[in-house]
Amino acid sequence: MTSQPEHSLPSRAQLHHGAPRQPWFKKLWVWVVVALAVVAVVTAVVLVNNARQVAPSQSGEQSGEVGESVVDPQQSDEGAQVQDPESSGGSEGDSATTNDSEDCDAAFAQAEYYAGTLYVSEAMAKSLLTTPDGDGFSADATSCAIERLDWDWGANAVEKARLLSEDPDLTAEDIYDLLTSEHGELFTPAQAEYAIAQLASQG
Repeated sequence: MTSQPEHSLPSRAQLHHGAPRQPWFKKLWVWVVVALAVVAVVTAVVLVNNARQVAPSQSGEQSGEVGESVVDPQQSDEGAQVQDPESSGGSEGDSATTNDSEDCDAAFAQAEYYAGTLYVSEAMAKSLLTTPDGDGFSADATSCAIERLDWDWGANAVEKARLLSEDPDLTAEDIYDLLTSEHGELFTPAQAEYAIAQLASQG
């Protein structure tokens, strides 16, 4: 009899499959690839963050540079509010002149009425024009009106004396007092004397 060997030969299945394979996650090259991928991702994230941080700073610098060339709005507003004194003074002067002219015209119309219809004295006309209870014109407007009127106040004294003489109870002295009294007609003494003289000559 032939003796059997102590160790039998491997079967065909054992020869075909060989030794059991090592799991893939235990292989070195897998972990190398994973490590490289992680490093790549981390690097990409860092670069993106840096780019985002740099972009605002650059835009801020650019806006700052542009802002240096732009005029400050407050300064521009202040500059717009500042006007040439001569031009502003001219417009105000024109307005004041217009108002003075209108006041003078109105005062002149009243002065002409007082002198031509009521036969008042120059002093009485000025008092009526300026008094608050009267027309309330300014002194400048009143002076302008009286100068423009250029009236014969002596003739008014004569006319006023003639009206007073219609009262038979009034003497020449009474008429003179009424013409010159500060509570009367406010004619000057010379105008009153002229008026009395004219009454005597006509009488």
